[in-house]
Amino acid sequence: MFCPNCGKEIKPDDLFCTSCGTKLDFLQQVAQEQPEFLEEAPQETPEQGTWQEETPQEAPQETQPVQQEPDDQNEYPEDYPEEYSDEYQDESQDNYQDDGYYQEDYQDYSAPPRKRLPIWALILIIVGGVAVIAAIVIALFFFILKPRIQGPDLPTEIRTEEVTTTEVPTETTTKSDSSKETTTQATYPKKKWATAKDGLLLREGPGKQYNAIYLILQGTELTIDKEENNWAHTTIAGLTGWCSCDYLTDTPPEIPQPTTAVSSDPNTLVYPDPWIDYGYHGYVNTTDGLMFRLGPGTNYTAIDVIPYGTEVAEEGWYGDWIFIKYNGRYGWVNSQYITASGGMAKPAIYLYPETTQIVSVDVELSEGTFTRTAPLYHNGWNVLAAPNGTLTDLASGKTYDYIFWESDSEPAYDWSEGYVVAGKDTRAFLLDILPKMGLIPSEYLEFINYWQPRMQKNAYNLITFQEECYTDVAKLKIDPQPDSCLRIFMAYKAIDAPVEIPAPKITPFERKGFTVVEWGGAEVH
Repeated sequence: MFCPNCGKEIKPDDLFCTSCGTKLDFLQQVAQEQPEFLEEAPQETPEQGTWQEETPQEAPQETQPVQQEPDDQNEYPEDYPEEYSDEYQDESQDNYQDDGYYQEDYQDYSAPPRKRLPIWALILIIVGGVAVIAAIVIALFFFILKPRIQGPDLPTEIRTEEVTTTEVPTETTTKSDSSKETTTQATYPKKKWATAKDGLLLREGPGKQYNAIYLILQGTELTIDKEENNWAHTTIAGLTGWCSCDYLTDTPPEIPQPTTAVSSDPNTLVYPDPWIDYGYHGYVNTTDGLMFRLGPGTNYTAIDVIPYGTEVAEEGWYGDWIFIKYNGRYGWVNSQYITASGGMAKPAIYLYPETTQIVSVDVELSEGTFTRTAPLYHNGWNVLAAPNGTLTDLASGKTYDYIFWESDSEPAYDWSEGYVVAGKDTRAFLLDILPKMGLIPSEYLEFINYWQPRMQKNAYNLITFQEECYTDVAKLKIDPQPDSCLRIFMAYKAIDAPVEIPAPKITPFERKGFTVVEWGGAEVH
């Protein structure tokens, strides 16, 4: 008898093939049903030439391990290959034929190979895993680590109160004070004022190695939105940059009045510092005439007497004295004996186009006439305006910082809202209010230098800022039309004592595109 799998000779009572391990229990059933197939085929004897049946001789027995009958749980000996299942054996029986044992269409019933995931699926799995890890890290930081580092998220007022009222040892107090100071400094935006006498540089970055892009004048109010390494970040005149915190203060600095070159010789002419372009003009109001001196004081030599009613124009000032030109000579007169001519004094028009271009400007007065203009008025002004504000008069070729005009117009001003300011506080008041209204340092410092000398000598001033009362009388026409336009006109009068008056509401001004700014004023008697 032979193994149907490998063809090796096997014994009738073997349960497994000793060569391949095939289970042979189905052969017992074959032996019962068709025993003739289990007999060996007759072999031809060469001597007789006939076939004869020989009694099967037992082959030499080899020592074989005792095979155990498998139990009902299909347990097999350890050397039985796992890949041959009962299903495979049944198939082997179906392939059994009368002419021998053979197996058709051998199949490997081992476990099928695992399918590989496509690359896009692997990428999605990796990206998803990274996203989950990132979300976990962020959640840990915001909900666990950050509260431990920064402490509870309490309002600034509560933190300050806790630091102030807690009694702790000296070292801890120092730390608490430092924490309190840090909390205060971290509140943005906040106001600061420039203190550098020669101006504070605005730079592109937080350090001296960065380029300077603007000069911030002393006393300029700044809005600081953050600080870094003792440098403050701010925006001024449309430029954003950094300035040193060493030259910033929390309160407006005391700015000295313009000084003159002191001369010990009363016979030497003293020149103003600074000079004023197109200062206010008025007339002498003393009937005995006004002394014209070499310096701003009675100790200086008088070089002439200016008759009553003579019109003079200011070109500089120091204290209560103004620097003028009379009969071809420069000198000083006391401003208390000069009455302003009235009308609209020194409206200055600034032009800031986005690109250098020719601009036509005209002011149409519904009452009064022009008394002075610069450049000269020829049915308006035609100038070449640059983005930095420099103006070139096309008629004369001269350059100007602004267009200046004055008129004798005296409209009925509105005094229903305003401010009462002591004369000695004039400069501080103007330094505070003008930036809020939208003027930048180069504009409001020119405004202050023009109006401070005549306002500070009064006990009090009732100050108003006119709107329709001014714009209806002096209509401004500009071609091309600007994108934003600001017109500030101050009317004031001297008073002996304070009065109650409501303050007006200030509307912030936003500079955008081609910007036009005008300021002016009038002293009303």
